[in-house]
Amino acid sequence: MLHGLLHLLGLDHETDSGRMARAEARWRKRLGLPAGMLERASS
Repeated sequence: MLHGLLHLLGLDHETDSGRMARAEARWRKRLGLPAGMLERASS
């Protein structure tokens, strides 16, 4: 849901040089959520 919300806010991990991934990681940490798909794929 967080990932989709960031897309609705205009972020796009395909073209934003990592801005969306950083924002998603930051919000997941703040909200105490587990790692998202993008974080797991890049590890």
